[in-house]
Amino acid sequence: MNFTIPTSDAIQALASSTARRSVFAPVFRFLYRLLNAQKRWRIGRILIAVIVRLEGGQQFSSTGRELLEKYHEIKIGNYSYGPCFSPGWFPPRVEIGNYTSIAAGVRVVNENHPLSHFSTHPQFYVFHEERPWLVIGDDVWIGFNAIILPGCHSIGTGAVIGAGAVVTKDVPPYAIVGGNPARVLRYRFSEDMAEELLASKWWQKEARPIADAMTDITAAKVET
Repeated sequence: MNFTIPTSDAIQALASSTARRSVFAPVFRFLYRLLNAQKRWRIGRILIAVIVRLEGGQQFSSTGRELLEKYHEIKIGNYSYGPCFSPGWFPPRVEIGNYTSIAAGVRVVNENHPLSHFSTHPQFYVFHEERPWLVIGDDVWIGFNAIILPGCHSIGTGAVIGAGAVVTKDVPPYAIVGGNPARVLRYRFSEDMAEELLASKWWQKEARPIADAMTDITAAKVET
């Protein structure tokens, strides 16, 4: 495989972020603060949807990210998007990197019923208060209706989760996984190329200079 990673000044970070914040952000913060925990799941979903739209969409909304992190323990990186912006679809303690694409219908489950108890019914046990974090890396693509189960704590940078996959364990960087239970089908790049991409940390750059460098990227010949 031949692939060239642009390393010129064309992909250096912009001095200012393209994240957007509406002039109405203080109003939404105030309204959200008034909601109790139960109403944050219902009314909060509407408030976040509105402020996200006012701020140019999920890829750009600063206030939506702020509210989700503060009140729902969901951290969403720059330019990432998907149902993670709708409280209730993703549980607390999920961290998502930059440039990650999450399709409709994706669900994350980070707690389970205990199999070692005499009963699996929640009347007889309490969910562990300290849920483990699920860390979804940068430039990850999760397909339609995929399910991430409690056995998975990490989805590596550049990984692809196929539509309808049931992920039960950690996914390595740049792996393509699918099926039930999900298994590695192949890797997007060779090991050397994956290491080079990881070392470049291109996802820490702003989108504008990367887009400006797309001429260099598309000119590179990729053979798989």
